[in-house]
Amino acid sequence: MGQHLPVTDFDIQALIDHELSQEDEKRVKAFLKTNACAQKRYNDLKEQKALIQKWANNSFFH
Repeated sequence: MGQHLPVTDFDIQALIDHELSQEDEKRVKAFLKTNACAQKRYNDLKEQKALIQKWANNSFFH
């Protein structure tokens, strides 16, 4: 039987940044489907990243 590692905040951030292996990506996505709190954290971090990218594009390149 395979050992299931806990999903951490770093895993969620790595998912958003496309830094996970295919296996870890599946594991984290499966966890997000079953954990509303983790899903909210994922959505919050994704929104934060988009806002930072928008700010950086406007501040540094225009």
